[in-house]
Amino acid sequence: MNPGESIMSKSATTSPAALERPVNPRLSLLIDAREAATLADVGVSTWHRLVAMKKAPACLKVGGSTKWRRADVVAWVEAGCPARQD
Repeated sequence: MNPGESIMSKSATTSPAALERPVNPRLSLLIDAREAATLADVGVSTWHRLVAMKKAPACLKVGGSTKWRRADVVAWVEAGCPARQD
């Protein structure tokens, strides 16, 4: 892909087989601390410390559980793990 080229412009050349690939049902949109820590390549206790210091993505409370958006954690890691701007 060239600089300035949209990802969407590549969709016209996507093979039909790639479009038929099933979505992994185990790949949930919301993840727990263990999975977030795994994505960030840190231990669970380190993850909790980053959360307490507001250096990790903001969490969501779902019922009695604490969850993170998978996309937020992935984007945070890809951006170099910056501190939150709360």
